[in-house]
Amino acid sequence: ALKKIKISSREVASDGINLTALREIKFLQEVKHPHVTELLESIEEYVSNSTRICLAFEIMNTNLENIINNNWILHRDLNPNNLLIDKRGVLKIADFGLANFFGSPSGLMSHDVITRWHQSPELFLGARKYGTAVEIWTAGFIIAELLL
Repeated sequence: ALKKIKISSREVASDGINLTALREIKFLQEVKHPHVTELLESIEEYVSNSTRICLAFEIMNTNLENIINNNWILHRDLNPNNLLIDKRGVLKIADFGLANFFGSPSGLMSHDVITRWHQSPELFLGARKYGTAVEIWTAGFIIAELLL
């Protein structure tokens, strides 16, 4: 995984060092634990009169196999940040904070879910009853986003 930190001039100390980024790099270099992502590399790059620090992390593993299909769950917050790839190249879904069961008798759910840029038209227009079509729309949008 790659994390890009754009550095604004107000975040840089007088000696040109971004303390927040430096603190994160230092912490990740010192802490080696199975539940903390491993920092593989840090790179500083200059792009269009601004500075970015890029942090390269290990590819993450998760244990969320088949949970959505077997349990009638709508994730409701699919976005590129919640899609992880393990060492074998298997795509995993993370962050079930907005998840909900679908197919209940009342079927009413909040429309204020999914990152606005990834929302299907019915959610954007305020629908309270929806199913897996909203997830399919979001998945298609993410694929298009990756191809551009």
